[in-house]
Amino acid sequence: MASKDIETHRAGAEVYHGATLCKQKAQELLEKFRLPKTLMPCNNLVEFGFNPITGFTWLKQQQTTKYRLKDIGISSFASEMTGFLEDGRMRKFTGIKSKEMMIWVPLSDIAIDRSDLNKIIFTALMGLSKSYPLTAFEIEPEDARSDGTIGAPHGTAETKLDDLTSDPNTKNRNREEEIRILTVGSLKTARTIVNTMV
Repeated sequence: MASKDIETHRAGAEVYHGATLCKQKAQELLEKFRLPKTLMPCNNLVEFGFNPITGFTWLKQQQTTKYRLKDIGISSFASEMTGFLEDGRMRKFTGIKSKEMMIWVPLSDIAIDRSDLNKIIFTALMGLSKSYPLTAFEIEPEDARSDGTIGAPHGTAETKLDDLTSDPNTKNRNREEEIRILTVGSLKTARTIVNTMV
């Protein structure tokens, strides 16, 4: 479906190729629409397009990627993401999921909160929404790898979250940290889950 939408809006669109140029243009566009430039994954893009007439935009990367923002949790970005940009909002977006209480929830709308311009609201396909402070997007997201490691996007230090030590107290703290990273819920909820795991 995403590929079909891309082809429909390709005529008259600005299209860019190559990781460096795509990242630059994607971040410039997000800032132009008053959205955080770290909102979308931009490190591994192979194509980025924007149709200024319709507001339709797309991002293509070689494979699905997962990123972690410190205060929010892990989000998954498909190999093709599409949607419409308008001032302070991305709507009808496809290809973005957020992990909420161990379940991947597809997101469809991301907007700056009009009543509090220091917050951003994420809305799921089923209509549920959650807001976060914009300051959560001031730091570049980290890669979240399927092998349980978390690393910065440019290949800096990685941390293995599971079995760092044989000490049961440290393992519980590690599990708590892992749950906190994997959820977008509160730390209190994460602690409850950890206590049921032990």
